[in-house]
Amino acid sequence: MDQMIKDHHKIKVLYDYLPFVGSYGGVPRYLCEILMEVKDKIEIEMSVLYSDNEYAKQLPFLKIPHLFTKNKFKGKSRLEGIINLIYSSQKIVRNNYDIFHATCSNAYMLGYSNASYLKHIKKPFVATIHDMIYENAPSEYKETYAIHIESKKKLIYGSDHIITVSENTKKEILKFYPINPDKITVIHHGAPTVSQVKLQNEFGKYILFVGRRSPYKNFPFFTESIAPLLLDGNQLKLVCVSPSFTKEEEKFLMKLGIRNQVITIGGVSDDMLNSLY
Repeated sequence: MDQMIKDHHKIKVLYDYLPFVGSYGGVPRYLCEILMEVKDKIEIEMSVLYSDNEYAKQLPFLKIPHLFTKNKFKGKSRLEGIINLIYSSQKIVRNNYDIFHATCSNAYMLGYSNASYLKHIKKPFVATIHDMIYENAPSEYKETYAIHIESKKKLIYGSDHIITVSENTKKEILKFYPINPDKITVIHHGAPTVSQVKLQNEFGKYILFVGRRSPYKNFPFFTESIAPLLLDGNQLKLVCVSPSFTKEEEKFLMKLGIRNQVITIGGVSDDMLNSLY
């Protein structure tokens, strides 16, 4: 790679669109931090056409527009997903890049709905594996387990190299998918300069939950588990840094009797997030 840069040829790396599904998340934040670091060293090619992701907005060189409007509307996420799927699939099969980087494991290009694009990749293919949650807790994901595992197999066995975020995750990959250990490189998560700003605590005593509240994150189980603590009369709150609650979530929290002690805030700055932690 260094030699190619010396020869004034930048490697073109195609990144998939999956991190930019949704407004927030750890994976898009992680990827955007990487892109900021490498933007002058490689040619970045994105396979995303539309996105409302907040972290992508902070990278002006990506120039990813909203679908029609920045506001939410019924069916927007589904339509955006379909468009990005088609666009990304076309980018992958054209092989107009030097390296393809699959930034998270997902079924969209690996066999789900007959969309098996992996076999069309003729260039070096790198995959990032963030965790092995499905493999470690199969009973919790009965409806999606089979699809996810089949996809993960194709990703792990079909890629030329794997990046993972910890030595433990590497061990778990080797446990469930016996491959040459040399195929896996561990690159730990880093962070930009941490803000030293300390904002005033507006919430008193609280438990902090950061990220999307999808079943994958075990939010229902988590809230059921801490409900007795919130109801113990100690003025403890649950602060969620994530989008507003859905109607179903509102009903769920009311049923637990903790709705008034659960707060959700979105779009927080790094200063505020650091202060919350």
